[in-house]
Amino acid sequence: MPTFIDESGDTGLCHESGSSHFRLAAVWTPAHESAEVIRRAIRDARHAIGVRTDYEFKFAHTWSHPERREAFFEAAMNHEFMFAFASLDKNCGFNCSRELARFCHWATTTELAATLRPVYLRSYLARRETDQPKPFQELVVVDDNRDKEFLKIVKTQFRGLGQSLDPKVSLVGKVKFGNSAPEELTQLADMVCGACAAMADGKERKWYKLIAERDLNLRVSR
Repeated sequence: MPTFIDESGDTGLCHESGSSHFRLAAVWTPAHESAEVIRRAIRDARHAIGVRTDYEFKFAHTWSHPERREAFFEAAMNHEFMFAFASLDKNCGFNCSRELARFCHWATTTELAATLRPVYLRSYLARRETDQPKPFQELVVVDDNRDKEFLKIVKTQFRGLGQSLDPKVSLVGKVKFGNSAPEELTQLADMVCGACAAMADGKERKWYKLIAERDLNLRVSR
């Protein structure tokens, strides 16, 4: 049951970066097989709209190509996934870029982990009632922004999710960076994050409406 995480905006001070919010989205699929089906559907969508086979879908790069967004979301929505979204207003009293970056990562990652915990827990309990030999250990893949401190925060917040059940239980297993270019599920996280951010900013609600039924719990900090 893999989870894919991507960000929107940046963690710099507002007056320096021009970005007022930092956003993070996580896409969850119920099985590795489900993730593979979505990958194939997005590859087929590339072929259908006539883009390169290695074309990387990014929300920020498709404002002038709504047909690409429509094809992407239509392909993904034919298959099972859920998502969580977190948004942080960077006007939160920090005067140091490094401290603000850590707070942005910590706050949004904590919110995503809390939103996804019931999903992981239900999957864990369902698996425990079967005789499957392997333990439940969710894979979490984070779009590689080369920030090791960010990855460390994701590991800490997600790996600690099972400890209230049993100190020996970890609902999450491996947490790692992954390159979004060859990974359609990370691209899905990017597109979801962009759609949610556009809706939260009041720019355009159309794209969020396409995926709203898969929203685990949209929370926007203003």
